[in-house]
Amino acid sequence: MAPPSSSRPQGIKSSTFITRTVTALIWGVLFLAALYLGNTFLVLPIFFALLALFCSTEFFDITAPRMNKTVRSIGVMLSIALPLIAAARQIQGFFNQLLPTGIMTGIFALFCAIALGLCVLLGYTALNPTSSTKDAALALFGSIYVGLPLAAIILIREMESGLFFALLTVLSVWASDSFAYIGGSLLGRHKIAPDISPKKTWEGLVFAILGSVVIWGFMLMIPNLHIPFMVPFLVGLLVAIAAFIGDLFESSIKREAGVKDSGIMLPGHGGLLDRMDSLFTASILVLLIIIIAHIILGRADLL
Repeated sequence: MAPPSSSRPQGIKSSTFITRTVTALIWGVLFLAALYLGNTFLVLPIFFALLALFCSTEFFDITAPRMNKTVRSIGVMLSIALPLIAAARQIQGFFNQLLPTGIMTGIFALFCAIALGLCVLLGYTALNPTSSTKDAALALFGSIYVGLPLAAIILIREMESGLFFALLTVLSVWASDSFAYIGGSLLGRHKIAPDISPKKTWEGLVFAILGSVVIWGFMLMIPNLHIPFMVPFLVGLLVAIAAFIGDLFESSIKREAGVKDSGIMLPGHGGLLDRMDSLFTASILVLLIIIIAHIILGRADLL
């Protein structure tokens, strides 16, 4: 008898695969177009604001369907505000008088927004007996969970060579997800967390790492970027693991709520939150890696 953590590969169902592929292609074109255009006609900020709206709505629908409506609205608005603040050059220009750096200025503005949101939530909860501290805490967490990673992508996009690194981040996560799905379906036997996400296997994770590493290998093509040969592969490894953790975390939320998908907006994938969960954790990691790399290389003045 096979051990509990082992099973036969499930294989790829052709109908499901076609649906997932078509949806992924349409979604990919829209996302990459917005990323390429950036602040041109405010395409990226508006696109990410809509993403924040739908993703935070899905998050609160799953985690707290009976949450106080005002507290929920504050959480949704804060999640929308974070990517908009990261993209607002005039706001960054204002804060540059206090902290004259690019990425760090954006982070400072985001910190101020989160602090303000916390104060509003605490104040409303203290004055309104129908609102619970649990609702306030969940609203703050949900807004940060959704809004901060989207803001991180915008901050990456606005830095030097930012479009390239933003594309690497997004494409590596997508490659990681796709390789994990294919590898796990064809070869997956040993389950990682069967109680949380029965379909996730160690074989799929290995394929996910491979897909991410291949994408980050393109870093070696950047002219005048003198980095050790192993750096892109290390980054690819870390991004794949971060993406996996993000996916597993969202799976645990759905498992606890007793739902299969976060929504129905993306056929074959579920909701927008199902599609963004891996990117949420990976984008934060990439931003931290960029900041740390600039500090180590003595180029913190370029942040």
